[in-house]
Amino acid sequence: MDLRIPVWQFVRIMVELEGRASGRARGTGSVYDEWRDAWAELDARLTDLGDRDARAFSDLMMEQEVVVSCRLSHLPEVRRTADTLVRKMKAEVRNEADAQRKQDLRFEIRELETFARDLAKRQKKGSK
Repeated sequence: MDLRIPVWQFVRIMVELEGRASGRARGTGSVYDEWRDAWAELDARLTDLGDRDARAFSDLMMEQEVVVSCRLSHLPEVRRTADTLVRKMKAEVRNEADAQRKQDLRFEIRELETFARDLAKRQKKGSK
């Protein structure tokens, strides 16, 4: 199945998966391995835009989507990753003093929670 993921969410998910993978052996067939090429391409593009065009960077990050292929067996891993991000961001909100940063984090939390619920529905529907 194809998943349409806002770029900023895809970035968050891949950075989290990358962090988990560093320093330990990762089994083949993880969603990180499946999406690694798309991630490398997007990361290079974001890095390039970040260096030369802030408006285009912002547009790509906040207004565009990534379409990736996702096996039904990978949905739980993606969902767990989104749930982990939500937990981490909620803790960050509690410790954040800057009102704008808190507002931004709350937006991201709501969007990631919606994404995780959508993944759960797809998983349930696919297992029937």
